[in-house]
Amino acid sequence: LSGNPADLEKRRQAFGQNFIPPKKAKTFLQLVWEALQDVTLIILEIAAIISLGLSFYRPSDGNND
Repeated sequence: LSGNPADLEKRRQAFGQNFIPPKKAKTFLQLVWEALQDVTLIILEIAAIISLGLSFYRPSDGNND
């Protein structure tokens, strides 16, 4: 390439601009949804639900008076 502005413009018109358009940014909810698909996080969610369920469990005292 010679660096001649006319030559560069001619090449730009023939081949297009040397530019990669940026990707569309993901929303916060999309990022959260992708994070929730992780196996480790799914196991932690299940453990949290079980823990929450057991926190409401009250065993009987065994006294049937």
